[in-house]
Amino acid sequence: MDGQQLWRPVLRLQRTDSPDGPDSYRFLHFAGVGDRTMMSIYEYKPFLIFFVAVAAVFGAVMGSFLNCAAWRIAHGESFLKGRSRCPECGHILTPLELIPVLSWVIQGGKCRSCGKKIPVRYPLTELAFACITVACLLRFDLTVLCLRNYIFLCCLFCLSLVDLESFIIPDEFHIISIAAWLVTLPFTFISPLDTGLRIL
Repeated sequence: MDGQQLWRPVLRLQRTDSPDGPDSYRFLHFAGVGDRTMMSIYEYKPFLIFFVAVAAVFGAVMGSFLNCAAWRIAHGESFLKGRSRCPECGHILTPLELIPVLSWVIQGGKCRSCGKKIPVRYPLTELAFACITVACLLRFDLTVLCLRNYIFLCCLFCLSLVDLESFIIPDEFHIISIAAWLVTLPFTFISPLDTGLRIL
């Protein structure tokens, strides 16, 4: 086994000679045992830019969804049924009102129906989870580990929001996390021998 395969995905910069000059840098990514991927975002710079942009947008959308889910769970409602609405007046939000961050800025941080202020935590959590999503992608690349850990992050993020809202930690989050771990275990198992070699 190649020694490089014993590493988990690592993002770092290394000086290299290239047409851009001797002082240019490139990304190095070592896919470790259980982290193999058919295509890496580090293969070409356009791939990296494209996937980071997609991850940022997707992360903001997920942040909006997790925020809504956390509020509903904290108030004893189902987050799988019903459309998003204003918690003050019950106004059903239109697609334009659901655009992460931008809709809050365009509306001046207020509901278009009742004029009540929308807490700034909503755009902040959307931005925060966009950054978390990008960080997860950069750390684990296009691997099963990335998917599994992203599910963990979603659960932890939503759980934290529920805890802040109601000081309750629902058992559903633990069940989802355990299920994600069990499903991806065959693809991410690392033998004790590999673990020992990593330590050495």
